[in-house]
Amino acid sequence: MNFARGIMVFVFTCFTIFVAMAVRVLFEKRYLGDILRSLIISASIILIFCTYQYVGNILGLPNWITGLRDRYSWQQFGFPRVQGTSLEPLYLASYLLLPFSILFAAVATNTNLIPKRVFRLSLVLLVGLSAVVFMTVSRGGVLAGVAAIISIVIFGLVVKRVNSVRAAKAIALVVAGVFIGFIFITFLNKTPQNLLLTNGKKGNNALANQLTKTGLEGSGDERAQVRGLAIGILKASPKNLIIGIGPGQFGPYVQPDKDSKGDGWWIVNNESLELLVEYGVIGLLMFLSFIASLLYKLWKVIGGKDPVVATVALGIVGYIVAVGVQYQTFSTLYIVHIWAAIGLALALAAQKDKPSRNL
Repeated sequence: MNFARGIMVFVFTCFTIFVAMAVRVLFEKRYLGDILRSLIISASIILIFCTYQYVGNILGLPNWITGLRDRYSWQQFGFPRVQGTSLEPLYLASYLLLPFSILFAAVATNTNLIPKRVFRLSLVLLVGLSAVVFMTVSRGGVLAGVAAIISIVIFGLVVKRVNSVRAAKAIALVVAGVFIGFIFITFLNKTPQNLLLTNGKKGNNALANQLTKTGLEGSGDERAQVRGLAIGILKASPKNLIIGIGPGQFGPYVQPDKDSKGDGWWIVNNESLELLVEYGVIGLLMFLSFIASLLYKLWKVIGGKDPVVATVALGIVGYIVAVGVQYQTFSTLYIVHIWAAIGLALALAAQKDKPSRNL
């Protein structure tokens, strides 16, 4: 067991849980407008930066100016995979899906969550978010966006906050955003230098190649192989299956001779499987029970009398479902924006059912 690694992961996990609890304790309904405005402003800034990052890389600006890592530049795929200021495109998608889900819910429910003076701007922002999530070319991110849409529409229809016309309008905006992202990749691309990575393809074909890879081809990609190691740990001992091998111990377990100061420990790249390996069935069931109870409480809020809180809760439900889907393609539990969203969900679930003012 790597005690230092275990302590680090434990501290980071406790910190993000503390963030959620702080949001829950400090939240008041009158803060909701400021929170949503901050979210929209930050998303807008990110969209502008990602556009600069994409075009700048195509035009030949050095990566230290665009902030794009070499592995996500046009030389690898024929087009840049935007990552914003995140370490990976998938983390960018994970964050943007939060404002995406809330804005989609606002359009689909047609509540007074967003004032009329900025409503058209919010429609443009939803289109832009859809485009950038698509341009991350993150399989998990794209599938998570689809999952968010489906869950918001289904939950909204059941409690009659969404009708088919408004849902169709919101979906049309998303499709428009995806089309814009597709246009960027179609017309602003080059022949990739690493033809092996894209199977000799560029542009649309390289995009399709990246999005349709399952990791099961041949011997499987690196992520599939690491997941295989995790399954092997579970099969090695009943103890591993029941209580796990300890927080943050997957990397040290499969890399016992690695220098801890190197490139970083391996992770499972599947949060469900990582929780099972490191915390066992007991830990995984506890976490899933918490999420299930949270979704149940939000369900009651969505059907409540306050349309503003209900709409935000509906968007948060979509985001939680999206994270659940995306977490099947990457792992790391202690991600601040995810736990901040969970804290907001806890706060909304605790609100009294009284009407509130809009944004």
